[in-house]
Amino acid sequence: MAACQLPYHGRRKTVAWAIDRGRRRGLDFFSLLSDSDQAKFAALFARLGDEGQIFSHEKFRNEGNGIYCFKISGQRMACFMTGTAVYITHGFIKGPDRTQREEVRKAERIRARHQQGES
Repeated sequence: MAACQLPYHGRRKTVAWAIDRGRRRGLDFFSLLSDSDQAKFAALFARLGDEGQIFSHEKFRNEGNGIYCFKISGQRMACFMTGTAVYITHGFIKGPDRTQREEVRKAERIRARHQQGES
């Protein structure tokens, strides 16, 4: 799946990029990934869109406060859900627990701005 194919309209959910101050930070990160890593994330986006959930904590995890992360080999893409929509806030390289908490807070800020319509 190429980056331009989001939003992905699955049977249960739609997966899209969150807009933060006019930018799609998730797309910025996604675009820098190798074709192989893009394909891995795209498969997870499609799985969540089609099935409505991902049971594997090794691939998708609730980070708390309504923030979730898609996970592949040391890379993460944070997201939040609103009804049947899933918005990808940004991506990052997995680091220590402190870094992970900072990235969750960043996702919360992006979610707040996205929901306020700051685009």
